[in-house]
Amino acid sequence: MVTSSDQKPLTTKRSRAGRWRLRTAMATALAGLGVIASGTAQAATVTQVASEPPTRLVQSTGNLYWTSSAINEFGPSFAGVYRTGKTDTPGKETLLYSENRDDYFFFGDLAYAQVNGAFFGYFTANYVDAGTAQIKRVPLTGGPAVVLATLPRAFGVQDLVTDGTFLYWADGLGVRKMSLSGGTVTTLATGTSTFRVGLDATQVFYSDGNRINSVPKTGGAVTAQVIDASPITAMFVQAGTGGTSLYWGNDSGSVQSRPVGGAVTVYQSVTSTRSVSAVSFDGTRVLWSDFVRTAGNNYVVRKSQGGTTTVVSSGGVGATDVQGDAGAMFWGDVSGVKKSAH
Repeated sequence: MVTSSDQKPLTTKRSRAGRWRLRTAMATALAGLGVIASGTAQAATVTQVASEPPTRLVQSTGNLYWTSSAINEFGPSFAGVYRTGKTDTPGKETLLYSENRDDYFFFGDLAYAQVNGAFFGYFTANYVDAGTAQIKRVPLTGGPAVVLATLPRAFGVQDLVTDGTFLYWADGLGVRKMSLSGGTVTTLATGTSTFRVGLDATQVFYSDGNRINSVPKTGGAVTAQVIDASPITAMFVQAGTGGTSLYWGNDSGSVQSRPVGGAVTVYQSVTSTRSVSAVSFDGTRVLWSDFVRTAGNNYVVRKSQGGTTTVVSSGGVGATDVQGDAGAMFWGDVSGVKKSAH
């Protein structure tokens, strides 16, 4: 078990330069992605929700949760889990849990769930120099973190999602499943480049190279749902009473969707220079970010509604986890958590 008392106290924030170095490295290592679309005029004003830059970001109905990491070559490096309200401003964010270490490590993807009436955040901790990765749980009110699983660094966790009963994740070599309380880790599928993960009521969807596959949550045969011409770099699963739809972006800048078993809709066509780093659907609009593949910069955040694509933000660095609700869209970059009202 790792508790907050096991860590050195967080007494100072890392320099902006230190945070920039890690976010740039993370954007290259975890994304490597991009696109240019038929954008129209700039959208509504972009505002800052928090100044601590996310490594990964997830929304609930009223809050935003994210991990943030900073490498400091002159002293302990830092990683933390944060919470803030969707209508908050910088300085109001709450640090739920943090670690300081003298080696290279970072916190990655995260999810949240309710267990026995209490809400918890689940996050991945990748201890690169130590050669291990862990899945941890922390109360969303803040407090000690509990280690639920320790994995070889070769199985460092990528996407982490939950259906309220189990955790599911991809680690580059397969898709795994574990109870929210920890215990046995079950392998649902293997692959050579498993990365993105999403769920509906009965299936786990995951990217593996240029494919999106599905496998039953209980285990079984793997079904190919999408075979693309380029590696899948972003994916979102929209599950509802009318069926499940897949949204995805690839390393050649294309953004597409299709209902499972249905026809493909293209929101952004293939380009030769850009790659997609994130994609989602808010119930009305398709949201995504893309960047210059070779340079790893000039991130553009976009949304598509009714056949019209709008540029929401451009020229950023490291845009990640673009998502939204009926009122606004949110994402993270090296300068913090951003928001744009619809």
